[in-house]
Amino acid sequence: MEFLGGNNKSQLVDNVGPWNDYQIVDGSKPDDVVGIRKISDGAEGKIFTPADLMALPNYLLDCKVDSDGDVKEDE
Repeated sequence: MEFLGGNNKSQLVDNVGPWNDYQIVDGSKPDDVVGIRKISDGAEGKIFTPADLMALPNYLLDCKVDSDGDVKEDE
């Protein structure tokens, strides 16, 4: 069965998708790193953290954010 005319021949209930490639990294101690890691990178793979998300550019805003997540003042 094709779904919405696409090329993917999987059934809709097969749960096929990129969401199966990532895992949530959590900790119980205050200094533990939390975020998302790609499963194929293994236990030593890079963890994408909320600080990484904040460092991404947001073209809808005029302000800039530094690597610590603090807003830089425009000069």
